[in-house]
Amino acid sequence: MKNVRIIGIASDRESLWLESMLNKADVFVRSIMEPTDKNLKEIAKVYAEAVVYYTAYPNEETFAYINKISAAHPNLAVLLMCDTTDPSVYSRAMQAGIGSVISKDADPEEFVKAVATESARIRQRNNGGAAVADSCVIAVFSTKGGTGKTTVAVNMAVSFAKAGKSVCVVDLDLQFGDVGVFMNIPKTETISDFLNNGDFTPGAIDNFLYKHESGVHVLCAPNSPEEADAIHPDHLENTIQAVRNKFDYTVLDLPPVLDDNTIAVIEQADYIWFITNPEISTLKNSKVCMSILQNLSLEKKIRVVLNKDNESSIKQDNVKRVLGTGIELAIPYDYDTAITAVNRGKPFVLSSPRSKASKAFEKYVNTHDDLY
Repeated sequence: MKNVRIIGIASDRESLWLESMLNKADVFVRSIMEPTDKNLKEIAKVYAEAVVYYTAYPNEETFAYINKISAAHPNLAVLLMCDTTDPSVYSRAMQAGIGSVISKDADPEEFVKAVATESARIRQRNNGGAAVADSCVIAVFSTKGGTGKTTVAVNMAVSFAKAGKSVCVVDLDLQFGDVGVFMNIPKTETISDFLNNGDFTPGAIDNFLYKHESGVHVLCAPNSPEEADAIHPDHLENTIQAVRNKFDYTVLDLPPVLDDNTIAVIEQADYIWFITNPEISTLKNSKVCMSILQNLSLEKKIRVVLNKDNESSIKQDNVKRVLGTGIELAIPYDYDTAITAVNRGKPFVLSSPRSKASKAFEKYVNTHDDLY
């Protein structure tokens, strides 16, 4: 499986060679760009782990541009590929923030190993030298609106909080997020405010989190679609890292679209809670999307959540057979409880704790209270 995502940088006359070389390696080529100032900003819009800059003979202009990449995108591994073996190139590369210099003649396996090693070094550096322990990031995702994705996200978050866990919900449905509505949150700070602040340390994010009566902390979606358009994968990586260092559980409510932002988020998550319903078109879309996630080597993270169980004649066994996987959690269909909870802005595990749906969440938490 291809499991390293790369942005290639090369001049127009050298880009064809770079693209050909990358296509021979076991990597995802996300984009090939020219080294322009405009593309420094475009890099942020493409989800990747590494940037590979190719030029036959590096010069000061090369190193100056790479230095700009490293400064603007600290989450990306930056590698230089060139023809020369001049020792001064290696010394100058280190000064420019280049983690590795690769010979043009390197074989694909050697190339992939160098990229993977440098990507791992960058992740470790950004985690303060060690992996984050004792925390769990759950991405709640679905292929369609209306499946109950936000309902699952907020009720599971509150259920974990009731069990004594520290929990944060991050509304990453950036254009049309409804977590604030589902939890009756007044106008408050948003993820846009946090990103504009420019300080991504765990302590800094406290000022942008709303503490709900349940004990759950919430980072709300932007106030407008225009603000959402300015948020890119590297912003989300910084946000998730800041949050997960503070809480036992971080629940990420995603939009029903598989774009670069979504892929960046689910790559960082420990689990993908894939929400589906017992309905033919939803199951069809779910099967297609799960195939895409499997091609991205994410199948081990997927946990299927069947919402609105018993709404139709399609039963759990049918869902398992169609999707080719087990069901992590089945939530009974309870329209009145769910719609009343939304209208009141209070998750039903708080407003209707004796309902069948609430009991399903309670049972799950009691048997899965230590996912990490």
